Amino acid sequence: RARTVLVRDMMRALEPFDFVLSPDRALSMIYPGNLVGLPQLLVPYGAGSRGEGISISLIGKPFQEAVMLRAAKLIQDQTGFPKLRPDLTKLARS
Repeated sequence: RARTVLVRDMMRALEPFDFVLSPDRALSMIYPGNLVGLPQLLVPYGAGSRGEGISISLIGKPFQEAVMLRAAKLIQDQTGFPKLRPDLTKLARS
C-alpha cells in the first residue's frame, strides 16, 4: 500500500518533465526511483580533478526509455566524452 502511494506521488512529480537530470550519486532520487520502478540511465561525461569518472543520472517515466537514450546520446555527442582515452602511462610502475 505504501509503495502504491509512492508510485502515485512520483508519477505526479514527474508529470511536467520528460525526465529528471541529477548528479550521478543523488541518492535522494535513486532509491525512490528504484522502489517504484522508474528507468534510470547513468551517462559518463568527464573526469574529475583526480581523474575519477563523472556521470549524470537521467531518471524517467516508465516506458519512456527512448527519450532518455536520445538525451544521453546528445549529451555524449556534445561533450565528446566517448572519444576520450585515459592516459595509461600513469598506471605504469617506475
